[in-house]
Amino acid sequence: MAKTTLKPSREILLDLSERLSISGMSREFSVSSRTIKDWMEEENIPQKSIGEAVRLGKLMRRPKKEVLMELHEKGMSRTQIANALGKPAQSITRCFKIYGLPLERIKPNKEQLQELNEQGMGINVIANQFYRKVGEVKRFFREYGIERNLNPSSDQLRNLVSKGMNLEEVAEFTGKRMVSVRNLFRKYHLNFDKENSKQNDNGNPLISLISKDERALALSGLVACSSSGNVAVEAENLLFKNYRTMFDNQKSLHETILSSKNEIVELVNKGLTNLGKYLGPFAVSQIGISPILLGSAIEKLEVNSRYSNEVWYSIAREVYGPLFSKEPRETIDLLDKMKDESKNIYARKLYDKLSDHYRKTLGIVDELERENTRWWQARMDKDSRFMAEQTR
Repeated sequence: MAKTTLKPSREILLDLSERLSISGMSREFSVSSRTIKDWMEEENIPQKSIGEAVRLGKLMRRPKKEVLMELHEKGMSRTQIANALGKPAQSITRCFKIYGLPLERIKPNKEQLQELNEQGMGINVIANQFYRKVGEVKRFFREYGIERNLNPSSDQLRNLVSKGMNLEEVAEFTGKRMVSVRNLFRKYHLNFDKENSKQNDNGNPLISLISKDERALALSGLVACSSSGNVAVEAENLLFKNYRTMFDNQKSLHETILSSKNEIVELVNKGLTNLGKYLGPFAVSQIGISPILLGSAIEKLEVNSRYSNEVWYSIAREVYGPLFSKEPRETIDLLDKMKDESKNIYARKLYDKLSDHYRKTLGIVDELERENTRWWQARMDKDSRFMAEQTR
């Protein structure tokens, strides 16, 4: 018996026809192009001409000019851009020519390198920041006549701690191992806990941290304000893993969050992200605050993030799940808007993945509803026939 594929709703067909060609839709539903054409004819959806389909396919596959400009200005080569976007290097070069973008790779200038060197940033970290090899950055230092610091000075370490960095973050910034950073503190007769305590005027390390760190503020806000227990747990795990040296253990962090909930809410409402300006007064556990806090956190995602994108994706699904259950199409539109407005390529990928997941979910729900309707109709017809036979 031949396998029967359930026909998607008109809304889904109409939405996909705006973004995909006939062949693209056939791959999406694993049916023939003839079947897609029949469905569109039944729903009175106009089909694109061959020229429009070809042009659409090329546009859908071509990265946006803004994305290429952003990656180019970060110092990435065309090959690195191609790898980041999953495209052939020749295609990226062709896109550069079509958009009129400069083919020459941007080179960090003397002022940029000198500033980072004076801050104590390690040579390997500088190389990663400009998407260069360490040997290339060393050559730039020699060309510009910059004397490279092999180890950060005591003043540089004090300055990093004064910015709210923990030992792990200092090690990451300076490109040193944790044990090397501890040895430097001992060499300079610096006490990290003492230096760090100077920044904690209120005696609460969490409040001191989230007053300066936007990502920590957003994660703490998700723990304190989220109506979902899973979101709170995942966000707390991320917060502890990222700032573990500031707390004795995760239990200590959890208790600090519970005792500081009012202060966290106050900082979220009027803090670094100016959320209060957009939301007005809000209550703890209000659903509407979670997507904004999540957006603030994922805008800080980086290439070398120590956390898997799957963890952030899991949190995003939990955060947007209640909204999708109430207003599925509006939620998909919101995610598409967030993707278009985001300046972070990794945040855009996350929004795109989540939007695609909800589109497929919506299609499955529609199919299940139609199948359920068919089943009940068949059951009612069977009961009607049985009753008719009984009355004879």
